[in-house]
Amino acid sequence: MIQLCLKETTRLQAVATSFRRNVSGKDVVLGGSGEVVPHGGFATYLLDDVHVNPSIYPEPLRWDPGRYLPDRAEDKKEPLAFLGWGAGRHPYLGMRLAKLEIAILVANLVGTFDFSLCDKKGRHMSEAPETNRSNHTSSGLDTPVKLKYKLREQ
Repeated sequence: MIQLCLKETTRLQAVATSFRRNVSGKDVVLGGSGEVVPHGGFATYLLDDVHVNPSIYPEPLRWDPGRYLPDRAEDKKEPLAFLGWGAGRHPYLGMRLAKLEIAILVANLVGTFDFSLCDKKGRHMSEAPETNRSNHTSSGLDTPVKLKYKLREQ
């Protein structure tokens, strides 16, 4: 369950643009599109083009870890429908360790504490604010979010 939650959180929070410079020494034609990336030029791709595409992910801005269960497998509807850790020949090299560290941290947090979202003044929030999808770079939320927690009774 933690891995499903992590994947969905990554999909929604990965507001960025991937880019690749053409250093092949020749112009490169992109698939059947007819678009050409000249030698020395850059190809860019906004992750939201796939991560919030409603034909792949129905209700794309709703957090729904069940999207990745085998009976739904929304991320498998088309090739490269999930790009949160990189893809193809260049995935994030530290992905396995990062996922393990996150899983350990979340399991300890959930197993040890009762917690809820709150604003910076400690007032309860029923849901987290939406991600600013115009940032196109890694950044925190525009609205600060805190966790109110207490040690879970044994």
